[in-house]
Amino acid sequence: MDNLLERIADLEKQIRNYESQLKPQFLIDDDDEYQEQLELRWCISELKDKLEELKEDNAAEEWIEGWG
Repeated sequence: MDNLLERIADLEKQIRNYESQLKPQFLIDDDDEYQEQLELRWCISELKDKLEELKEDNAAEEWIEGWG
């Protein structure tokens, strides 16, 4: 259980880190930077999907163990 909570916390930290690197569209200067921003958004989306899966797993474990 603790390992699952650590993984959740790590993913949340990674998401915050990537989100801090995002720029508004009007600040993007060139195609390379635009591509980099697209990749960041894709990565954030993937991490959020994984985070939701882990949170669901955590909720299921809590329910099984009688915590929820």
